[in-house]
Amino acid sequence: MRTGYRTIIAAVATAVLLLVLFKLLGRVNVAFESSAGDWADTEVLMKGRDYAMIAAGFARYQRSCGSHASLLRTTPMRVHHVFSWPSYAMDPKWQVPYAPAQIAQGYKRPSCAS
Repeated sequence: MRTGYRTIIAAVATAVLLLVLFKLLGRVNVAFESSAGDWADTEVLMKGRDYAMIAAGFARYQRSCGSHASLLRTTPMRVHHVFSWPSYAMDPKWQVPYAPAQIAQGYKRPSCAS
């Protein structure tokens, strides 16, 4: 009987440890830019700047500048980062089409978006 409890405790402890590691190491800041190359923004997850904020900012850029550019992800998926796999599978930011960056990573706004 004791071995059964030890096995259950070990399995629960392993599951908790994996969840903590996925939560800590699986969060990936992703950079985005417009297909026109005149708008860019980057997530800063530790500060609460996430994909929803990026998407809202891009929509404002499109409205204010009358742009028909599309949103592109400039951060590639890195398959060897095992702890990021849940993010790759579940986060909508990874569904945004990938393209190599045209401009330096960071924050860029055209004058019409100010």
